[in-house]
Amino acid sequence: MRLRFQLPIAVSRTGSTSSAAPRKKVNQQLKLTTIAVEIETSQSTSSKMKLNSGLFVICAALLGCATATEVRPCPKSKSKALSSSEVSISNCPKNRCILKRNTEASIMMKIRPERDFQELTSDIQGIILDVPLPFPGYYGTSACPHIYDEAGEKKVGCPLKAGETYTYKNSFKILPVYPTVSLEIHWGLGDKQGDAACFQVPAKIKA
Repeated sequence: MRLRFQLPIAVSRTGSTSSAAPRKKVNQQLKLTTIAVEIETSQSTSSKMKLNSGLFVICAALLGCATATEVRPCPKSKSKALSSSEVSISNCPKNRCILKRNTEASIMMKIRPERDFQELTSDIQGIILDVPLPFPGYYGTSACPHIYDEAGEKKVGCPLKAGETYTYKNSFKILPVYPTVSLEIHWGLGDKQGDAACFQVPAKIKA
């Protein structure tokens, strides 16, 4: 891309006119002089377009990692299996969640209970070598404060009605005392009679 600007510059008469130069030359000096300035911008414009394209690809890839979390149904749960479009966990690519200590991960999932639930209790555990270990501060707590409408905009809490779609939004801290191991995260929401939703996902805790 080439831009051309024409800048008129007036040359004023200074000093005495008793010069020996012909009058025609003096008149020419009083006329407006045009200076053409050409700016070469094709190279910089091309670089910017390539940079913007690269940023777009990177953002799209990151967005895909944040929203496409493949989960597994809980073996002992009778709740409907959740698809990857219904569960979103930060820092969770399709194959495994990468959880760094001293960070906080966010989770969002869609819930459509098959029966009414007056209360929801969190069953959040880490399974290491087939041994379930409750996450301190999350296991056994009420999930009702984290229940929103289907759009995820308005907090509705409990109770939950059968056949209605809700959005569960929460976050959990990866404490520095957690060991750096591979594990299976078990995330269930329900009551004493069973789960409204439950899934498991492989993860790895890193320093």
